[in-house]
Amino acid sequence: MVETNQTSTSVTEFIIVGFPGLQDQESKMILSGVVMTLYLLILVGNLLMIFIFFADESIHSPMYILICSLAFLDIIVVTVTIPKMVAAFMFDFKTISYNNCFTQLLFHHGMIMTESFLLGLMAYDRFVAICRPLHYPNIMTNLGVVRKIISCWVGGFICPSIPLSLALRLPYCGPNKIVHCFCDHVSVIRLACAETVINNYVALTITLSTLFFPLFFILLSYIRIVRSVLKIAKSEECVKAFSTCITHIFVISVFFLTAASVYISYRIPGTSTDMRIMAALIQNIIPPLMNPIIYCLRTKEIRESFLKTLRKNKILSVFLIIIMANMSAVQQFILVGFPGFQDRESRLIYSIFFLIAYLLICLWNLTIIATFTLDENLHKPMYVLICNLAILDITFSSITVPKLLAVFMFDFNMISYAACFIQMFFYLALATSESLLLMLMAYDRFVAICNPLLYPTIITNKAILKQITLCWVGGLLIPILPLILALRLSFCGPNKVVHCFCDHSSVLRLACADILINSYVALTIALSVLLIPLAYIVFSYTRIIASVVKIASSEGRLKAFSTCGTHLLVICIFILTAAGVYISYRIPGTSEDIRIMAAVLQNVIPPLMNPVIYCLRTKEIRDSFVKTVKRGKLLSH
Repeated sequence: MVETNQTSTSVTEFIIVGFPGLQDQESKMILSGVVMTLYLLILVGNLLMIFIFFADESIHSPMYILICSLAFLDIIVVTVTIPKMVAAFMFDFKTISYNNCFTQLLFHHGMIMTESFLLGLMAYDRFVAICRPLHYPNIMTNLGVVRKIISCWVGGFICPSIPLSLALRLPYCGPNKIVHCFCDHVSVIRLACAETVINNYVALTITLSTLFFPLFFILLSYIRIVRSVLKIAKSEECVKAFSTCITHIFVISVFFLTAASVYISYRIPGTSTDMRIMAALIQNIIPPLMNPIIYCLRTKEIRESFLKTLRKNKILSVFLIIIMANMSAVQQFILVGFPGFQDRESRLIYSIFFLIAYLLICLWNLTIIATFTLDENLHKPMYVLICNLAILDITFSSITVPKLLAVFMFDFNMISYAACFIQMFFYLALATSESLLLMLMAYDRFVAICNPLLYPTIITNKAILKQITLCWVGGLLIPILPLILALRLSFCGPNKVVHCFCDHSSVLRLACADILINSYVALTIALSVLLIPLAYIVFSYTRIIASVVKIASSEGRLKAFSTCGTHLLVICIFILTAAGVYISYRIPGTSEDIRIMAAVLQNVIPPLMNPVIYCLRTKEIRDSFVKTVKRGKLLSH
């Protein structure tokens, strides 16, 4: 516990407010349920990693000691903040004593800095393993790694002690409401009854140093690693060397991107307090949640050790038997890409095209999200839907395009059994969510034009967020049945997926069993997901047209149609690209290349065109973007 002399302060306890914009009981219960579920998943995933390490002596080596230490650290990071957060949301236990608040502050920042140092140490481990393989057994011994890990922990706790000491010297004599989910340094020192400029500068300097120095070392290490790997003559050894590093790169990316989002949220003027708190919450949850998943999916030794430990302890559940038993023959799949374009030149052309398209998708959709976030005038239901569509489009294309580029550019065409089915699930789930979201957008336009007086009552921001959540939940639930049916199949021989990603029908063709039921179920669900929303959209716009025609003035009719024209374009692009995929499978004699291209275009064209259409056709978004740029909020000079 942090001990302090409180003679200079009259505050003996603080009140944790949480999200100031979500203070109703229903929102708090939803948040607490989500956070509690994620916390339990984090505990299960990371405890499983630690259990595997201690149960299997064959992985008692430096790299796995580091992974085990990271899992232990991730459990502590979330345990420092989440239980108190859930207590505040669920039971209104919002008070926290002065000493406990500063103790939480120390441990939260100490653990984050320790993780940054630990990721730097893991990069050093990979650097020595690849660039100095003969010296690796002497430099990276188990005892040596344990000492280095202890140094990371000591350094992680020493670094925040200076800003903590400065914060403890401040007097807290009046307000005691911390506008955050936990005792964050910035939120606490805002309550001080004294000047905090020095505190802010010291804290910012130490935070940036503990992030950028490890990041700089990691980048330097991987530059050296890439140079060493490129000198390897055999392509198999080159791929193996890269595969040992790619897992660590994923983990680093997740940690530093979430940390950067917190920093950026404080640097962008106009960012709401709720957005800043959410960024900090995501930084707390996402890395500990993703790390065990990434290591289990990408590290063969951990997967094998996990299976061996389960068999040894006889604790295989029915679900694991269904999934893991089928992995005995086929452990990984090979993504073929376009079978008719296997020459290097064609693949390079495709990779450049899809890389440019993906970068534009990210840039344009992030622009839509940033414009919405920075301009409070756009915080209305219609623009909440557009912003959510932009988030969905980035996620949808990110499920498949990066792996597609790895196949075309670097011949990284291997994908593990588990990763393949995870990609398949999220691809189907996000396509389903987008179909449901477009139906919701049609409902929004229907109410706005056919029942304009009731629109402010029916379509509120709170109501639209609930409906968007239902679209996402529905999207995640609907593909579960075809996924489970696919997981029950045995894959005992061929493992070449004739596609650019793990498409459901392409993977099923490799099964050593009858797939008739799978095909009928998948087709029924796919057509339902497309045709039911489409039928509702057609019905809505029939009613809209009937209402618009009754408007007396031509200007009124034109304005009403223009608000719907943008949405109709977006719907047409989505439905036409989806129909293109369906038709390509129904027409006999259609080549595999055309079918694959239709599926890839369905992945790329809607996310690429949606932000362009909304920016070109929606005056409010254009005006907001120009206004934001002029103010210097979005683009620096």
